[in-house]
This record gives sequence, structure tokens and C-alpha cells, in this order.
Amino acid sequence: MSHTLRELAEHIKVATGLSVNILGDADYVVSQLSTIESAGATDITFLANKKYKKHLSDCQAGCVILAEDALENWSGNALVLDNPYAGFAIVAQQLDMTPKQTKDIHPTATIHKTVQLGRHVAIGPNVVIEQDAIINDYVQIGAGTV
Repeated sequence: MSHTLRELAEHIKVATGLSVNILGDADYVVSQLSTIESAGATDITFLANKKYKKHLSDCQAGCVILAEDALENWSGNALVLDNPYAGFAIVAQQLDMTPKQTKDIHPTATIHKTVQLGRHVAIGPNVVIEQDAIINDYVQIGAGTV
């Protein structure tokens, strides 16, 4: 999922109440998080620990989340706030592409009539559970599993 820096700054402000300044292109689009050493043009990274400040000069990130006192080492797009780690946490949630877990039994699941299902099971789309299987309480079975 991709977001502009303006959108990410707004998410940070709403979630934390922190003031966020955008330096550079507010409409710049980033799509994933990366480490400060390996970030590329569509990545966003952060600097919360000053011992990594030395990596800013070689950083290729499309944007860095950092505190104002680290700006001297960075000339690209930035989201500037007093608590860069809090900003990173919110951005990580916004860019998270982990599939949401199923909360019930999907209608496309095929479950044999002899299967024993526990309480609070979650069974994803196109799952096949064959004869005499036992699925314990709180088990989650992801999409397409046989």
C-alpha cells in the first residue's frame, strides 16, 4: 500500500497528537519501510538512535522520519517530529501489508461433515478440510490450505 508523505504526516498527527513537519515534496509517494542502510527511492525509514546518524549521508530513502537535530545530515524528503520512533510506529501500521486473519469460517471453505471443529476457529477462503480431521480451539487456517 502506498501513501503520500502528507497522508502519513496526517496519520501521525491524528494518532499521536504530535506536530509533524514535512520537508521536501509532501506529495511524494512511499510504499514500504526499510532500514536506513538499505532503503531505496520508494522506501521510508527512520532515525531515532543517534548512533545511526552517520548512515544518513549514504541513505537512498525516499523519506526519513527524524528529529530536527538530525536534519543537518539529511537533505531529502523528511517527516520531522520530536519523537521519530512514535512516527515510525504509526507509519509501520499504515504500510503494513500483512493479510488480515479470518475471524470465522469463510463460505468458500469445504469442510467434511465428520470434521470436529473446536471453539473460535478461523478458516479462510478456499480451505479444504478432509474427513475425520480435528481442529482444536482457536486454530486459524489460512486461505487455500488443504
